[in-house]
Amino acid sequence: MQRKWTIEVIADLTDNDDNEAFDDAVRRKAVELQATVMLLSPAAKPQTSAYSDDFFYGRKDIDIMLRTRAAELKTAVEEPQEEVSDELLSALRDMGKR
Repeated sequence: MQRKWTIEVIADLTDNDDNEAFDDAVRRKAVELQATVMLLSPAAKPQTSAYSDDFFYGRKDIDIMLRTRAAELKTAVEEPQEEVSDELLSALRDMGKR
């Protein structure tokens, strides 16, 4: 059985320069959620998407596996700031290989 979960955040920004920071925060959480789903259900490959949307410019997809973030992912896996389970670290490593 397939099920969909949605998290939605709406913010009225006064400075468009904040968009990149919000995109990055959404990207990080999407990757974390994808890794968690992979951990809980290893047989199923989750379909994860992230995007922003506004009235003037429409939908903008957020690439959750940007190759420019590879260094951050490597650092997160090799030098975790918080106590992280071995299963989550393994899932993050697997995501980095895709």
